[in-house]
Amino acid sequence: MVTDPACGMEVDPLTTSVMAEYDGQLYYFCSEGCREQFEKNPQRFAESAISAFGRRDGVQSPRLSSESAGGTFELHIRHDDHVNVGDEVTLTKTISEDDVNRFAVATSDTNALHLNEEFASRTRFGRRIVHGTLVSGPISAALASLPGITIYISQSLEFHGPVFIGETVTAR
Repeated sequence: MVTDPACGMEVDPLTTSVMAEYDGQLYYFCSEGCREQFEKNPQRFAESAISAFGRRDGVQSPRLSSESAGGTFELHIRHDDHVNVGDEVTLTKTISEDDVNRFAVATSDTNALHLNEEFASRTRFGRRIVHGTLVSGPISAALASLPGITIYISQSLEFHGPVFIGETVTAR
């Protein structure tokens, strides 16, 4: 499996017919839409892809860096192929109105508290807040930037206050 550089989904290079070549490298995509997005600005995706792991068959599985999705991260690791005690990743992202709107569409969570400014202004928060699950999303993204294959099994969250649109969150 390789990662679609435009959307980050896993793609089987042996079964997909959607691919493009750029700068001597072959890229595989989950859909024509992702390939079209890549072809509009291939340099952006090619330069922001970071190696995730190499397989015995020589296939490299790139991951799209968090910068291309509007975040920044710092990765402090000792080895490129596995995680050690003491390794650390920090992902920081400012959550935009577009992030909130796209999350609502993707999840069907159309709670007015997240999408309707007039409604939200009458709540204890005084304005729209970001979906809790969207706020926790950078945890998954930070874990995914660690070397090897990271499996996100569980988490327990406690929110101490709202996150408003335009605020920055950090996962470490």
